[in-house]
Amino acid sequence: MGNETRGLLHLRKNGNGRMARKRTIRLTAEQRQSIIVSAAYRCAKKSGLGSITFRSVAEECSTPTTEYNVKFHFANKARLMRAIIKEHSDDSTLMNQASDLGLA
Repeated sequence: MGNETRGLLHLRKNGNGRMARKRTIRLTAEQRQSIIVSAAYRCAKKSGLGSITFRSVAEECSTPTTEYNVKFHFANKARLMRAIIKEHSDDSTLMNQASDLGLA
């Protein structure tokens, strides 16, 4: 299937105890990382690069993402911050914050 996303159907009980279908989108590692970095950048723009957390990034993601997914793809915050800096090096405010944190 290559880099295409694949949809999976799962049956889960809804609030009434009945079975309901839920569609899950399977993303490649590169797609998931791109979504995470974009969400992390939005978090950094809101509250500053040094104040991002794995949880806040997971909550900001455009597709359902857990804190574990963020940690899986970026083992620590320094790696996540470096990915943000690499992707958005044209943002002077971000680069100033990165310099203050010793990342740039």
